[in-house]
Formats: sequence, C-alpha cells, structure tokens
Amino acid sequence: MIPIIVTHWGQSQPKLTALEDHLRENFVPSWSYYFGFPGRGLKTRKLPKEHYHMDPDELRGKYIGQNITHWSLWAMLKNSGERHGEESWNIIEDDMRFVDGWSDIYHDVMEDIPHDWDMVFFGNCNTSDKGLEKVTDNIYKGAGLCLHWYMLNRKCLDILLETNKLCRARMDAQMWYESYPHLNVYSVLPTLATQHNTELHP
Repeated sequence: MIPIIVTHWGQSQPKLTALEDHLRENFVPSWSYYFGFPGRGLKTRKLPKEHYHMDPDELRGKYIGQNITHWSLWAMLKNSGERHGEESWNIIEDDMRFVDGWSDIYHDVMEDIPHDWDMVFFGNCNTSDKGLEKVTDNIYKGAGLCLHWYMLNRKCLDILLETNKLCRARMDAQMWYESYPHLNVYSVLPTLATQHNTELHP
C-alpha cells in the first residue's frame, strides 16, 4: 500500500488510539504521523484586492489550523519526495473510518486509476452536485469536498502550494475553487471512508 500519513491536531489521545486500533483491524501494516497546527486563537485579516470564498471574519481557529497543516505537510512532502524519490502518499485525518468492504474496491481502483492522476479522493463528501464524470464503476473524474482520505501525486505539489498559500476558505472548499481546475482529480464512489461521529452529505 502507498505510504499512509495520519494528520493529527493534538486532540485527545483516545481519539488517536481509536484510529490506530481501526487501522490494525483493517490490516493496515504501518503509517506515520504529521502533527498539525490546531489554529486556536488565529483569525484572518481581509486583504485588499484579494478574493475569498467565505467571509474572512468566519475563517478562524480550526479552519486556519487545517489550512496551515495541509499546506505545511505538502511542503514537507515536496522536500522529502525530491530527496528520497517518493512519488505518492495517502493522507488520512485522525477521525477517518473505512467502510465495510473498502479493501477490494481500493485494490481495483489502484489498478484502474488513469495514469494522469494528481489526486484521488477515497474519502469524500458533497459530490452529488459537482458534475463528476464516470470513468469506471467506482472512479469518477472530479472531486467534491472533505479531506479525510486522499492520495496525492508528487507532481501536483507545486500547484497545491501555489494555489493555497493564502487562506480564502476552509481548505477543502479552497482546493475545489483554486486547485482542482489545474489538476487531474478523481473520486472513488461510493466513498471508501467516513468520519467518526460526523454526518457527511453525499
């Protein structure tokens, strides 16, 4: 399996332990951690001549922390990939949960994914109104929202870093507006992962 990185914001240890138990129960052999920035106390300042996809006054705290965490993770992976020849990674958030039967579909997708892929969303939400185009039984061109499990290709990192260096919205929405038009993104449907204790819209 392509290397897995767990993004963790320093919440309660039981939350992280629950994810670790879940990964082991699903025969995931190994993973590493990226400890993110919680964002507590941070808020944005609206800059003149810049555009935003949500009210900057509401873009604060954990939203900024998530943006900083994913952006800094990409920067680290760019450096690591260039130094060590790594090409792709699975990124999961610490509340991710696999759905039943995910493994067989995952392996099918890895065989069938188009060669031009930049990002693949195994976990997703809010896809029904995004105009996704069917490629295979489970692979669709395009993406919705949510970042609880995605796979990225090293070749897309420059675009992700450039298009997300200013906080304009929550990171998943900002990527949809700013990054995906420049990338080959694919979604796996039905989703292979949910978020613990979170209701996601299809």
